[in-house]
Amino acid sequence: MYDFAKHCSIGLLIEPYKIMRKTQIQSSEDFMAQKIGKYIKYQRSKRKLSLNAFADTLELDPSFLMHLENGDYNTLKLDMVEKIASGLHMTMGDFLWKCQILNDRDRTYIPELDFYLREKFQFPDDAIEDVKLYLKLIKEKYGSKIKEMKQAHDAYWNNL
Repeated sequence: MYDFAKHCSIGLLIEPYKIMRKTQIQSSEDFMAQKIGKYIKYQRSKRKLSLNAFADTLELDPSFLMHLENGDYNTLKLDMVEKIASGLHMTMGDFLWKCQILNDRDRTYIPELDFYLREKFQFPDDAIEDVKLYLKLIKEKYGSKIKEMKQAHDAYWNNL
């Protein structure tokens, strides 16, 4: 059986609910691998991990990761992007958005929290309300830290 994901580069991104064509991508395919490398380097520095430790976390070869971070690759195979996103505990859509490859308009596929919890986990309404309350408490407790991290993230990406 032909494994499409192993041979497809990220110029064509396949998600569970739709296929996005190159016209929805903010930059050229040649620049996408460099943006991914930049984001991975950012995540590694944010987590204060060595290249080898982060490569182990992502289950990647340290040499490959070093070249990716340095922007030495022009393209990446879709399965590699999927593996990196999974290693960072992100969906591919979220990962590509964080790498600034997809824009906010491309993220419209994200379901509302109520729907997601009900469909994915079969949560009853009272459990959904508890989750919302918990998220509200977290935002209140860590609001300044969340704001600080967002500012650091924005500053990092604005220095491209």
